[in-house]
This record gives sequence, C-alpha cells and structure tokens, in this order.
Amino acid sequence: MENQELTNKASRNPLRPYRMILAAAAVAMAGTGIGRAFEKSEQREDAKSEQGENEAAVTLSQLPDQVRATLERNLQGGKIRALSKENEGEGNFEARIRSDGKDREIKISPSGQLLEVEEKLGMADLPARVRMALVNMGGEEGDEGPEQVEKVTTRDGMVYYEATVEKGEKETEVKLSPEGTPYENK
Repeated sequence: MENQELTNKASRNPLRPYRMILAAAAVAMAGTGIGRAFEKSEQREDAKSEQGENEAAVTLSQLPDQVRATLERNLQGGKIRALSKENEGEGNFEARIRSDGKDREIKISPSGQLLEVEEKLGMADLPARVRMALVNMGGEEGDEGPEQVEKVTTRDGMVYYEATVEKGEKETEVKLSPEGTPYENK
C-alpha cells in the first residue's frame, strides 16, 4: 500500500511535464553545431579557473551575432570550455576550446574579426629549430625546455611561439619565430 502511494505521488509531480520539455529542448540543442559544442557546466568551471583579472565570463547567448558566427566557423569540431569578454581595451571576446585533447584560445573583436588563435603545444609538437632554441635558453644541462608552449597565429597569418623559460631562479617570457629566432612584431 505504501509503495503504491509513493508511486501515485511521484506521478502527480507538477514539474514532470516541464522536465520532459527541458529534456526535449536539450536533445534538440545537441543536434546543432554550436549547441553540441558548448557544455555549460564545463564553461562555468573553466571560466572561474582560467579567467583573467580583466575578463568577465559571458554566455553564448550574450555574444553578438557576428562574434558567434566567427566562433562557429573556428570551432573545428571542438567544445567550448569557457567564454569571456575583456573589461578593458576594446572589449574583445575570448573562447577556450578543447579539440582532440588539445586546447586553443580564440580572440575575436566585437565586430566579429578573428584576431588571434593560440594553441597549447608540448615540446614534441614544435618545429625542431624552435625546440632547440628553447632547450638552449634553459641553460641547465639536461633541461628539456618548457613543458608547454603556445603557438600563436595572428589575424594577418603571422605565426610565433611563446613560452616561459626558466634559467636558475629567473623566469623569462620569450617569443620565437618558426625558425627559432626572436620574434618581433612587424
């Protein structure tokens, strides 16, 4: 008798129809390119841990249409991990994306122009000249160079590699061209 009462109470839950509608909406969104790529729980957690001082977390619905369109064109099958907007300067947007186990950051202007793409790479993924230059900058014998390097592609197609190199107690941020020479903005 008690089990039947519990079953009857559960079936009379006034929120039950809404749960079904929400589930259907979630399935429908999963079928769209941008909906499938965006995972809100991961976005909130990553935004908290990776967000800079001068950035504010934003949601996909808060992005201007032209920013969202640029983001969709550059997902490359990845999932959006975090979205933010700069509080200073021009108010550019950043998206952190994970694709095939690799992380990328995409910077987009408020007008939708792709400004920069940063890809996080390991030493093994670097061109030989860049890898050699980073190892030589470390200074200590047996040093294998920095654990992580960012490959940065600018809006005009220029590529450089950015890393923090430790030499003794001192850390220095370096930018190298694909040839392993110091990179200078031109």
